[in-house]
Amino acid sequence: ETLTSPWVVASESDGTRRRTFDPPLESIRFPLTVGERWKQSVKMTDERGQTRNWRASFRAVRWEQVKTPAGEFNALRIERQMNLGDREANWGDTSVFDVFWYVPEVKRWVRRERRSERHERAVEGRVERDWTVWELVQR
Repeated sequence: ETLTSPWVVASESDGTRRRTFDPPLESIRFPLTVGERWKQSVKMTDERGQTRNWRASFRAVRWEQVKTPAGEFNALRIERQMNLGDREANWGDTSVFDVFWYVPEVKRWVRRERRSERHERAVEGRVERDWTVWELVQR
């Protein structure tokens, strides 16, 4: 990830694809309080120059205890729901649901989960799903 400021992503790469965001995509917005909500729309451009309009809605949900390999933390749960605007002839838009567990004392999220889902329109019941978890570890 290339950050323009803490928790604001200007571009990212998964090793095979590179994406840039205009304006940069937020992960977390400060100051944060439980119950806060906000929205963001960004233009994503991929390595081939194709653009898509991503829409995201965020909310700071509640304080939770979360366990990671680095220990147990009292963390603020932040949820981000995104529509990636990638509808094609046979596929609907990808829906992404991220959860960040942010710990102010650590000044970062200590756990993050990302789930994505995309339904094929041509074949009833066919769905692409992905689930990725990142956790803080001790060195």
